[in-house]
Amino acid sequence: MSTEQPRENPTGAPITQDHLPPVQPEDAPSSGPSVIMLAVVGVVMLCLSCSLVGLAGLAGYNDGIAELDTLAQSTRQADISRQYDLALTDIASGSRELGALRLQHIVVTLGANNPQAVALLTEVMAATPTPTATLTVTPSPTLEPSPTPLNSPTPGLALPSPEELYNTAQASLTLREYEDVVDTLNILRAVDPAFRQADVERMLHEALTTLARRYLTQQNTDRLAQGILLAEQARAIAPIGDLGYEAYVAGRYLDGVNAEGMECLLAVREWESIYAEVPQYRDVSDRLGRSYARCGDAYTFQTEFCPAETYYRWALRLINDGAVSARLSEAAQQCANATPTPTPTIEGMPPEGETPPEGEGEQPPPA
Repeated sequence: MSTEQPRENPTGAPITQDHLPPVQPEDAPSSGPSVIMLAVVGVVMLCLSCSLVGLAGLAGYNDGIAELDTLAQSTRQADISRQYDLALTDIASGSRELGALRLQHIVVTLGANNPQAVALLTEVMAATPTPTATLTVTPSPTLEPSPTPLNSPTPGLALPSPEELYNTAQASLTLREYEDVVDTLNILRAVDPAFRQADVERMLHEALTTLARRYLTQQNTDRLAQGILLAEQARAIAPIGDLGYEAYVAGRYLDGVNAEGMECLLAVREWESIYAEVPQYRDVSDRLGRSYARCGDAYTFQTEFCPAETYYRWALRLINDGAVSARLSEAAQQCANATPTPTPTIEGMPPEGETPPEGEGEQPPPA
């Protein structure tokens, strides 16, 4: 404490602000350089954050594109196999022309490198006799020139006319044979895209949406991917309503199934995201529980029993599995008997034994 006595005012008047010595400019603290430095650091951190977010987004986008490409390729292969089998059936039943048209669809339209289809198409074309004119003594009538079709048929094959294909598709639609409707109308559109276009698109849209809904809702998940692509084909013709959401949910489900082949924490993250959106869809809750159990097994293998116990507990909230319960008991015992490792004091962290602030620490799985 200072012992300096207050100064006396020689005039005897009270001391006011006018009597105090002026503050020199150099005495004021300078904050200019620190503010500029903080601004520069802030801009750099913002740019870095944006770059990281952008890279993460790009990685997710690329993963999504790769999954869609894989889905499209697998469905294309399934379509090629189906068309080839149908061509064999057509040829065996005597419909060599329709079988040849299916094979042309595989080789030309789909551009498939399928040696079997190419060989069979060559065989069918060679075995089909080319019509020849019969020689007679009477003069042949003069034929009127016919218009050139949009897609010239293969020489030696009498292809079904657009009208015949349309009638066949109508008959299949009446019998609710929607796969045949789609196949026949796709051939019709390849032969003559302009033939009764509005009616063809209406029939094709009905068949596509019906098939897509069937594949997306049936218990077996083997045709989920095909249902998604059929829904997209129907959407390209006309709106599909709530079928679009069904296809979206099915796609998310397939994302989760694909993630199960990855590291368990990635699978957990994917299934947690799906569970938060559609917890009652198919076996989402069971798959999330199994993913939790897989992570518990992974931590147990690494002899990290305390996190293993946590994941086993989360798993048993969603599934009822005696084996997981037994592994939980073992992990809990090992965790309780584990020798705690001294934790060094870190500035800003609570001392060992204290409860961390609310919002920190272990988080439970979805309820």
